[in-house]
Amino acid sequence: MARLRAQFQRWVSLFNLPLLLLVGLFSINAAYAQDITMPEIDIDGIDEDSDGADILIIILKFLGKIAIWGAMLYAGFVALKTILKSWNEQKSNDQGRWGAVIGDSLGSVVMVIFVIAVGTWVLRFMS
Repeated sequence: MARLRAQFQRWVSLFNLPLLLLVGLFSINAAYAQDITMPEIDIDGIDEDSDGADILIIILKFLGKIAIWGAMLYAGFVALKTILKSWNEQKSNDQGRWGAVIGDSLGSVVMVIFVIAVGTWVLRFMS
């Protein structure tokens, strides 16, 4: 009995467990199978009569919007990182040179405002 149990434990090792799970999932899938229908997606500007060029332009505009939002978020993170780095350096240095910290902070804020302004301007034309 102990030998049989040891063989069973060896068989149900980490190598065979994914296979057992896969067989189980396929069995459950076969038991509860349904008619699968494709979901309908509504994208502004694309309908059944759209040709490939229109669809490609709309997809590229969508990807451009994602890239612009990503650039604006990245600029915000860089500005926050710069401000925090300046403040931490000044705290550890403690020589009373707050002018450099304020200059870095204002420069970072101006950069973020500029990136957001340009991003919203470009997004307005992409709509």
